[in-house]
Amino acid sequence: MNNVALFVDIGNLYYCVNRRYPEAKLDYQKLLTRAKTYGNLIRAFAYGSQVNEEAVNFITCLKAIGYDTKYKRPKVITTPEKGDVMIRANWNVGITIDVVNLVVNKKCDIIILASSNPELIQLIQWVKTQGIRCLLLACGIPKDLKEVADQYTEIDASLIENKAETQNEVVKTA
Repeated sequence: MNNVALFVDIGNLYYCVNRRYPEAKLDYQKLLTRAKTYGNLIRAFAYGSQVNEEAVNFITCLKAIGYDTKYKRPKVITTPEKGDVMIRANWNVGITIDVVNLVVNKKCDIIILASSNPELIQLIQWVKTQGIRCLLLACGIPKDLKEVADQYTEIDASLIENKAETQNEVVKTA
């Protein structure tokens, strides 16, 4: 059985899933379950950001279902020309370092990137030169990213949080 590692870019998935399924949320438990269909899941990383403490409950839930969470505070960038404020928390380098560490230490046979960020193309190309399969499990995957991956799967409605299930959980815990 293949050893698999999952790397989830929460910000990217949030944005891309919301564009395809407005008002919907990705079910991270279902995402984890899907990743396990590819082999023995040895690690699942979730990368995100939080401004204050608004993500504490979400991070706690991710940890409880088996993710190693990595969060940082975003950088606030104000453009001098227009005064626009951009909030950025880019995890591309962090994801890359974690992937490289697992690949170099021969811990996994398959890398699953849950991101549709084309800036990860070079990482995918490198992973493949190491004899490791690289799969994408994301939403709105661009053509150039699809072309370099060994396999890609678009997130569909089966991975979207079922509001009835969520409401039942709230009722059960209330």
